[in-house]
Amino acid sequence: MPSFTTSREFRHEQTVQAPQEEVLALLHNPQELCSLGPLYKSIVKDGKEEHSYVITDRLPIVGPIEGSTTFRAKLIPTSDGIQTDVCAALGTRLKTKYWAERKGDGNCVVKEITVVETPFITMPYVFATMSKAHISVMEKMAERWAKEPGQRS
Repeated sequence: MPSFTTSREFRHEQTVQAPQEEVLALLHNPQELCSLGPLYKSIVKDGKEEHSYVITDRLPIVGPIEGSTTFRAKLIPTSDGIQTDVCAALGTRLKTKYWAERKGDGNCVVKEITVVETPFITMPYVFATMSKAHISVMEKMAERWAKEPGQRS
């Protein structure tokens, strides 16, 4: 790791009122998973490698001013969730593992560990933006299944 790059770990978990199988189906669907993100604009399968995608997100700058950023990501399904490896601008890398653990009541807990590597000067912005977005994704997951069973979308 170059001397101007730093890393930081982020952990989060969310109880979801759904069976583990339903949550895994969402985690294994890149389009559906990414579309839960508050910054999401698009995802396109990259034909060069299996599980490789080109993703475009909104990039908040200040107040109503925003741009967009496009980056490559590998989204690799696992037996208990998904692992992602994102290569973004300025040498920023995010390595994430999402997994779902069964709870005794038929629900599950979705857990996340993300390691962010980025130039130290950009870490406050990158970490704050990423953590806020990732928390929002899990909250949207929980909201999705908090509806009455017949109302799930």
